[in-house]
Amino acid sequence: MVVVHEGGDATDFGAAARVYWTLKTAGVGRVSILDGGMKSWLAAGLPTAAAPSAPAPTTYQVR
Repeated sequence: MVVVHEGGDATDFGAAARVYWTLKTAGVGRVSILDGGMKSWLAAGLPTAAAPSAPAPTTYQVR
């Protein structure tokens, strides 16, 4: 699953939409734009990570 947030403020939504549609066009099935953006996520006290996670092995093929 890929979750894309809008960025620093509401004017950054275009970038999130571009990433969303680029991934959908490439055949990624589970892509979402984070409702309320990163600000809402943080305000709700939801977890974040300071370091990237290791990618899991996959056999994904781009369409």
